[in-house]
Amino acid sequence: MLNSGCNRAPKKICSELLIAINRLRKLVKRCKREKGTSRTKEEQREVEQEVERINQKTETSIVIAGTIWSEQLQEELSRW
Repeated sequence: MLNSGCNRAPKKICSELLIAINRLRKLVKRCKREKGTSRTKEEQREVEQEVERINQKTETSIVIAGTIWSEQLQEELSRW
């Protein structure tokens, strides 16, 4: 008889900073994939909401200007 409850590794607790970093990475990857294309209003709203959440949790001031996925945006997001 196995006691699987005792054999499990402890749950990984992610800090808010780590979660914010992972979300930024996803935005950078998306920017790389869609470089040169423009965002729809809905996509722009989603990106702005995501950046707003990151700003609130990490007390940063990331600003997304424009509606085009560009290399400049990718570099700016990568710096954070």
